Amino acid sequence: MVKSNRTISLMGEIFYDLRTQRNFRLTDFEKVGLSKSSLSDFESGKSILRFDKLDAALELMHIEVSEFEYFFNNYHSDYFVEICDEIEDANYMQDTVKLKAINSEAGKYDNEQGNRMIFLATQNLLYGLTEREEVEVTDLMFNIEVWSYFELSILSFVVEHLNTRLTLSLMKDFWKENLHYLKVKKYREKIVQMALAYLNIFLQVLQ
Repeated sequence: MVKSNRTISLMGEIFYDLRTQRNFRLTDFEKVGLSKSSLSDFESGKSILRFDKLDAALELMHIEVSEFEYFFNNYHSDYFVEICDEIEDANYMQDTVKLKAINSEAGKYDNEQGNRMIFLATQNLLYGLTEREEVEVTDLMFNIEVWSYFELSILSFVVEHLNTRLTLSLMKDFWKENLHYLKVKKYREKIVQMALAYLNIFLQVLQ
């Protein structure tokens, strides 16, 4: 899910509040590789920060990433994250009744991108995707600029069932840009899941 302007703006506002509350100046973050201008642009909602840069800036202020997410979730519903956890549990328990309920509910509101991604993920786990749906999911994944737990979860639910060549290309791009997510436990667990799925796909290609 590409971050909306409002989402980027909220992240910047929260960071600004935390920074000023703890009496940090913009120039204080130069020691972790963040220029005054790039941080100012982030706080004003003009640009986003790479995850590793945001992590370094928060660490300088002695703030955990999970704490920042908590503040952010006061403004931005963590509904999708909770649903992804429910999908994970239902899939593990092979609870098709629960998966169908989530699929049906998401289908009612799938004009909104988050619900559409949940619908497609559960559709895949239950029935598999049509060729058109595979293309849609792949396009959504390739357009993600900043990966959150939600997007990682969606990818883990569909990665094994997408076009092999496109999946390998997508995963190659992901590993190249996002290894810094391994620092965060819940992200790391999802990445391990995807790594195993990626390995399985790669081995199938070799056969």
